[in-house]
Amino acid sequence: MKISLIIVALVLSTISYSQSHTFKAQLYIYDSLVVSGGVIIFPLTNDTVKIGNSDTAVIDLTDAQKRVFYFLWSGWKSKIYRFDTDSFSSDVQKVMVPDRAYYDHFEKRRICPLCMKSKYLTPIVYGMPDPKLMNKAKHGKVILGGCVGGAEHYFCDLDNFQF
Repeated sequence: MKISLIIVALVLSTISYSQSHTFKAQLYIYDSLVVSGGVIIFPLTNDTVKIGNSDTAVIDLTDAQKRVFYFLWSGWKSKIYRFDTDSFSSDVQKVMVPDRAYYDHFEKRRICPLCMKSKYLTPIVYGMPDPKLMNKAKHGKVILGGCVGGAEHYFCDLDNFQF
């Protein structure tokens, strides 16, 4: 009896271990509208995977380089997901696009959400530039974002990432 319980426990742990390497997500806008399509961006590998017309994205996390990712739908970014351990929920996760609250935290602290560093950040400035601002842009101190304000406020030179 005791050996049978051990075998059953081993089988169940093997099944749950294999399930734990899959992240499932549905993209939402306005907190209640599920959207289909979009892409998954893997910044560590510079890889992009199209979700297609499905309303559920499935990501295999067995590759450690694919454990950092975010979703992009219609130009809007989700938060950045990082999986440092092998344990996480196998339930379908609700992913918000855009997730401004997530990026606001990093903007206020002036650190990149990918590399977690501030020394590679360049501010993105919107509006009609004067000669002083043009000079700063020429020397790489700022990036001119255009005349109309945008959602991104910083660019990380290390990660080639705007937020």
